[in-house]
Amino acid sequence: MRLKLSTALLLGLLALALVSVREARSVASSPLATVSGTLNPGETADYGYTIAKDLDDCLLHVRVDAKAPETDRLDITIEGATWTDLQGDWWDAWGAYANDFGPLTAGDHILTATTSTDAVNQVTFTVEFYEIPAPPFTVEGRFAAEAPEFGMGIAYIHINLPEAGEYPISANVNEGSYAVVFEAHDPIEVLGPTKRTLKFDEAGVWEFQVQADLLGKGEATAWSITVGSATSIPSLNVKISEGCEGVGPGLSCVFHAEASANDGSQPDIQYNWTTTGGCFVTETSECVSTILGQSANWTAPGSSSEVTYRVTVEATASGYDSGMDSWPVVVPEFSLGSLAPVVLIVLTTTFVLTRKRRHSK
Repeated sequence: MRLKLSTALLLGLLALALVSVREARSVASSPLATVSGTLNPGETADYGYTIAKDLDDCLLHVRVDAKAPETDRLDITIEGATWTDLQGDWWDAWGAYANDFGPLTAGDHILTATTSTDAVNQVTFTVEFYEIPAPPFTVEGRFAAEAPEFGMGIAYIHINLPEAGEYPISANVNEGSYAVVFEAHDPIEVLGPTKRTLKFDEAGVWEFQVQADLLGKGEATAWSITVGSATSIPSLNVKISEGCEGVGPGLSCVFHAEASANDGSQPDIQYNWTTTGGCFVTETSECVSTILGQSANWTAPGSSSEVTYRVTVEATASGYDSGMDSWPVVVPEFSLGSLAPVVLIVLTTTFVLTRKRRHSK
């Protein structure tokens, strides 16, 4: 479990906006130091590494490869700070501004790694140290399906914003679902390709969190987040406000989206809908893979094993950066009556189910 005193964290976050801007490089750049190894069950080993310069704050990137993530996990200790039950591809912000430990001084250090007490296979790992990145940069990771159970379902990442302004955020998910929570902003649900523009009133170091398994389905979560450079180009924020969470094979439901411009103007907005399966029904009863309009009538495939499809909308307007939102729909292979709660829509009648909003903890 990540060791962090709540009082110290709160004080640290309050201080973030006052921190002077420091030089930073993209997460995609080379790490400042790397430690790697393979441990047998029950084994503990020390690994040396060297930091070339003092780090008041840094990003810790940990990759753990194991045959059985539910048992084969890793504990690491750095300068008196310990992280336990590590698995998957995980990030943490660590240093003077994150908790009571750190900073890391220039010179030689020791990392101690231990396999979990119930490990039954070898555990291979890599630990990397990065400077806090400045936009533009992309960071990605993966939580194992068991990560929330072991308290490792959240990644913590610090970013260095060189100036106050509006920053474009692009998030995607290859497996599962998650929420991304930027300090001083509302959580962003990520169920598919998602774009937002967030306003930061001050330059400095800010924190955001990636919270796994938003839908609570016990799935693994593979995520990717890109933070672009501050922009003066106005952008669109879009949200799918209506849809259905489940629908029977061959049946339909209506989706509706709302978009707004972040500069307060009212441009002519176009909505373009796409889907990973099924189709959209036009006014002439054609079944098409994409459709324009603020609302869209989506029809599930006629027969299928249980599948989660994603319906995505992109809002565009001349002179504006686009916005995207996505919504999952479960199509079961079993009886329609066994779905609850589900609103079924026959082709001749349209009903709308408002999605229950999920809030990040």
